[in-house]
Amino acid sequence: MSPFVNVLGAKRLELLAGPRTLRQDIGVVLNPRHPEGQKTASDVLTAARSLGLSIYIVSAASDREIDEAFADLAKRRVGAVLIATDPFFTVKRDQILALTMRYSLPAIYDTREYAAAGG
Repeated sequence: MSPFVNVLGAKRLELLAGPRTLRQDIGVVLNPRHPEGQKTASDVLTAARSLGLSIYIVSAASDREIDEAFADLAKRRVGAVLIATDPFFTVKRDQILALTMRYSLPAIYDTREYAAAGG
């Protein structure tokens, strides 16, 4: 995997926060089975600290865990969600998009397939 993937995750966090300061946590959905998962978590935590943001990381590696992760993020009232770069999440984009809509969570994704599907 390219070292740019994790740098881009941090950049997406910066874009998600935008010029305004979020008063709520930003949720980050990671797949613990992805080989770069721990590195992504570390890079996002570092980026969040440098931006003065609070993040809440949830793990999801199955359909059920994706559902539970979004329910948890909604319960925590996060201000937005960053979906980590992962082919598994890209395949599950319809489920993820439905959950962002159900819980009214602004989100940022890594591929154009999410936007093409309505994200």
